[in-house]
Amino acid sequence: SAGFWLGETVVTQALWLAVMGGANPARFQDGPKHPVECVSWHDVCDRFLPALERAVPGLAVRLPSEAEWEYASREAGRSAGPFSFGDDISADEANFDGRAPYRGGPQQQYRGRTVPVDTFAPNAVGLREMHGGVCEW
Repeated sequence: SAGFWLGETVVTQALWLAVMGGANPARFQDGPKHPVECVSWHDVCDRFLPALERAVPGLAVRLPSEAEWEYASREAGRSAGPFSFGDDISADEANFDGRAPYRGGPQQQYRGRTVPVDTFAPNAVGLREMHGGVCEW
């Protein structure tokens, strides 16, 4: 019912370090374009978002609601399926545990680690990594 903005990608390790400084909390420190992981919801809401707002005066940020995430991941209503790219998911489209394929499909690649946030094509509204997040593999 109201407009909202999302970042093009999940928070990268580079962005986290630029905002937070200090040590990189990520387990998979393969590069600055990889998502930051090993941070909690509280780390993000209580520390990162306020620090980001201090770094960019006038910016008001929050995590998206589940409904907002779902709407954005399905390309703003363009996809009726469970994924922005259709009814099934492929290891060529997202990073997930391919050893446990969706809907009993064939086994697929399991990378076992994060990949840079621009590894896969964006959805139709330009958002990346909307499927296959860290907790999904």
